[in-house]
Amino acid sequence: RDEATSDPHTQEECQILSQYGFKEKLTVEEKLSMIRTFNALLTPLRVLKEIATNPQKAELLWAFEDNVEKRKQIPNGLEKEYKVAKLIQEQLQLDIETNKILRISGIYESNSFEVPLSDNQKHRGCAIFSTVCMMNHSCTFNVQIAFFDGLAHVWATQDIPSGSPITLNYSQLFLGTPARRCALAKSKLFLCQCLRCMDPTELGTHLSSVKCPKCDTGLLVPPANRKEPWPCCSCKTSISISTIEMLTNLTATFMAKVDKNNVSCMKKILSMMEQHLGAQNSTSVELKHHLVTRIMKEPLQELSTDDLWSLIDMTESLLKVVNLVAPGKPFIRGHILLYHARASHELLFRHYCDENNHTIDTLLSETRTENCPNETIKECENSMFSRVILSERDMEPVLYKDRKLDEINISELLQQIQESRIILKGERRRPKDTRVLEAFLTRLLQKQNEPRSICNNSKNTHTTELTII
Repeated sequence: RDEATSDPHTQEECQILSQYGFKEKLTVEEKLSMIRTFNALLTPLRVLKEIATNPQKAELLWAFEDNVEKRKQIPNGLEKEYKVAKLIQEQLQLDIETNKILRISGIYESNSFEVPLSDNQKHRGCAIFSTVCMMNHSCTFNVQIAFFDGLAHVWATQDIPSGSPITLNYSQLFLGTPARRCALAKSKLFLCQCLRCMDPTELGTHLSSVKCPKCDTGLLVPPANRKEPWPCCSCKTSISISTIEMLTNLTATFMAKVDKNNVSCMKKILSMMEQHLGAQNSTSVELKHHLVTRIMKEPLQELSTDDLWSLIDMTESLLKVVNLVAPGKPFIRGHILLYHARASHELLFRHYCDENNHTIDTLLSETRTENCPNETIKECENSMFSRVILSERDMEPVLYKDRKLDEINISELLQQIQESRIILKGERRRPKDTRVLEAFLTRLLQKQNEPRSICNNSKNTHTTELTII
């Protein structure tokens, strides 16, 4: 407690919380439980302290929707809030009305955003932004929010006509309609009726549809009446809603136990999910996104060529879904575009780069020229892309099993990298090596358009240096 002297946790809060009572020795579970309890206690206490000396903030706060009356109609809907009120009144011995505590908790539950408290995103809190929280929800949103420097930055993901509502997505993008609507009903207390939720096919993605067990090509599509059997769009077989719910519950239980850090495990489970639910199902798509994100955290040079092609296939599959449910330029599109470009670049890099034995240290030292600033080198010190040596060699496509290297469109890759960098500026992300990827691909594109000289003697192969600019 002596160390808690800086904002937002103050000495005054320490004195109040000291009334709670502490054991001399606490287990890890007890410590975590106490932290959760203190967080629940501090939110209403901090809000009440803030509005006590600021009438304008108080007026604004009490104008927000709290949904207290709606929560009273739900079994145990205010159980946590009543416990918090009791602890504040009895344990901390503070004279605060129960209704005030319920309302503040409800206002934060309905209107707050989770925000980063540090640049590394490890520490997070919740905050209310008076303008942003007025934006309605839509599963086909047209803006996204990024939080930094204590501000909420709103970015349009597509053109918004004058007079049209500005909408956010309160839910997760790849969730199917039943799970999405259920989550919104529990957390925000409304039943979403947006364009995506009202379309059984979810704008053509079939994220909620399930692979038909009777035929190979059909999908069981959710009916307009959620209690009716699900018909197959191909063979017209129907499956009862109870069977669908049992399958959904089993899948959810299974997915909750998946180790998101185990690539091999996720690959096996993804294969199983695609076999039983279909590759289009939200569970398969969500797991595929987790798998791609995890793989991209590892050095791509350690992946096999077949794994890189698989990565390209998965990112292209994800982009098709994103283009339908989140048209425009959402942040997730920027990330997936960059993943796709990096995997494609690695394949091109392996084939077209010089075969001489260049170490990273050698390449870095050679690249320190007047045309390459030191800060650029420092930024790329852990990268294998800091220097590229291209050779004038045979440009015939290389076969990888049933795939060809010329399937990769370099012009499209350049556009993807540029687009991803523009999109991710909204999150203040600085994707590593994008300038190097662009330089490498630009040179390859030039080489494809240049007349090739035939040279049978490998010793006379002409090499061109490519430096970062």
